[in-house]
Amino acid sequence: MSKHEYALYDKQDNELIIGIFTVDEISKMFNTSNAVIYCNISRQKDIKGRYVIRKVESEE
Repeated sequence: MSKHEYALYDKQDNELIIGIFTVDEISKMFNTSNAVIYCNISRQKDIKGRYVIRKVESEE
């Protein structure tokens, strides 16, 4: 089973991409749980009012 990857953008820097990460990596970055990250993704809510997470589509 492959893990989904997500692009993390910084809105403060005109949506500059920070990188491509898994939910585990993003939750560790922001010192929060995976559930909070999944909730923000599903609601399309920014993290800390600044960071945007978007799912990266694979071509498999």
